[in-house]
Order: sequence, then C-alpha cells, then structure tokens
Amino acid sequence: MARFELNKPVTSDRPNITVDAGLLPGQYRFRLEVEDQSGNRSRSDEVVVTVLRPVIGPVGPFGPVIVTPINR
Repeated sequence: MARFELNKPVTSDRPNITVDAGLLPGQYRFRLEVEDQSGNRSRSDEVVVTVLRPVIGPVGPFGPVIVTPINR
C-alpha cells in the first residue's frame, strides 16, 4: 500500500497503486511519469482528485482505494 507524502515521489513497477487510508477532504494533484527499461521517461500527466470525506479504511465492499492509470 502506497503512503503519499507531499512532494515525495512514489515509485512502482506495477500498473496500479493501492492508496493508503487517511487522506483528508480536499483536492490532491497526482502526476504520473513512466520510465521504460532503457531509462526513457514519458511526459508527465496530471490529474486532480477531490476527496469529499475522509478515507479511513476500506471503502465499502470493494476494499481499498486503487488508482489505476487509464488511456485517454
């Protein structure tokens, strides 16, 4: 489970990240950069996520919150 801290990158070798509980209500900006095995980096893509109520644990019957990039 990823623990997000302000202005600190989270790296992963998987295509999705499970988000830690504890995000307070507000807006959060996430930036995604992808690096291939040769070290080439993609351009950054950003998304703003609005949390309407505190995330304090698993969300309903679906389990933890998972952020998965999608093709646009």
